[in-house]
Amino acid sequence: MQSVTNERASAIFAGADELIDPEANVFTIGWCFGGGWSLQTAIELSNKVAGCVMFYGIPETDLTRLSNLKADVLGIFAAKENGISPEVVSIFQENMESILLT
Repeated sequence: MQSVTNERASAIFAGADELIDPEANVFTIGWCFGGGWSLQTAIELSNKVAGCVMFYGIPETDLTRLSNLKADVLGIFAAKENGISPEVVSIFQENMESILLT
């Protein structure tokens, strides 16, 4: 996990973008570390991703990045969690609702 940089992940997204059929319905899914990257992939490949499932994972807080999101998102988080607290999840939910209203 610690060896993944945003630059490397962006390069992987770009490579995947070139291989995805324009007619494909792409969905992303990930747990924990992968949950955050599931969301980031849905943001980066916004026009190609139809749905995103994240089990835990760090939510995006940048509203500008979130506004690029076109996919439906299902976020599954725990109520008793130290890493991603209910407060963090609440802020993510509020941010997601705010971009839906714009």
